[in-house]
Amino acid sequence: MHGKAVVVRLKSLYALQNIRCILKDLKLHEGRVLCMGGFMVLIDFSSKDRAVMARDEIVGVP
Repeated sequence: MHGKAVVVRLKSLYALQNIRCILKDLKLHEGRVLCMGGFMVLIDFSSKDRAVMARDEIVGVP
């Protein structure tokens, strides 16, 4: 996690093509998606709290 953004390495081309729909299903649709190359994306949120929530939802809470 980087401030109010989350960097994610996706595991499939399907996930990369449908990242906006996936975020919408997770109720994280306000995130701005930036492709970083390969299967890496940066998802930028308006606040650090939303980024932490997204990280926990995407990666899982330990």
